Amino acid sequence: MHDKTIEFADKITSPILDVLGRLPQAILTLVGGILLIQISAGLLEVLIIKQKKLKSFHGIILSVFKTLTRIGLILFVMNSLGFSKLAAVITGSSALLMFFLSAGAAGIVGDVIAGVSLASDTDFRIGSKVKAGDKETIGVVESTDMRKVRVRDDEGHMHVIPNALIEKNEWVVLKKASEVAAEKKEEEEAKS
Repeated sequence: MHDKTIEFADKITSPILDVLGRLPQAILTLVGGILLIQISAGLLEVLIIKQKKLKSFHGIILSVFKTLTRIGLILFVMNSLGFSKLAAVITGSSALLMFFLSAGAAGIVGDVIAGVSLASDTDFRIGSKVKAGDKETIGVVESTDMRKVRVRDDEGHMHVIPNALIEKNEWVVLKKASEVAAEKKEEEEAKS
């Protein structure tokens, strides 16, 4: 009876001790991976800013890059902890998971596709004053990302509008970004 108890305890503690032995390496992998992702994202951001054609895709490209690299880092850390079979199952089942999610993610996919369309449009730019969305929000485009556009109105309120709503409805550029910047500069000079 005593031998079976020891054998049972060994079956429980052995895997735990194995994972604990790999924990320092996994923590270093995680910290190093996070730093590498941050540095890579920073370099990618600099490259995007230098490429004027990609500048409007800035938020979308960085968001996709960070998401994919973070998923890769999680799988890498799981593998370093000894969960290689679990990491393989997660990797292998991602396609199946994506299939099921795609049915419920039609809105998200629509927002992403509309975001790419808006980002490539030469008239819809960050800093431009626009009238957009189903409620015809008027304000300055502050940022764009994979799913949403942020527009600040004249009262200072931030409106977060899904890309698909903007693309689906008519939108109007009231003032180009350069005109908005010039007006803002004039207002600041008048205050001084």
